[in-house]
Amino acid sequence: MLESEDNRIELQVKADVSGVVVEGDEGELTYQGTRFKEFKRF
Repeated sequence: MLESEDNRIELQVKADVSGVVVEGDEGELTYQGTRFKEFKRF
């Protein structure tokens, strides 16, 4: 689950990524539909 100030979306994320992104991380999310593409921390 990923949240912004405006909304919340839930995306399935591969195991190798889910352990790297933790609650409270801030960055730029790239996704297409419901497909997670990339997350870059600020």
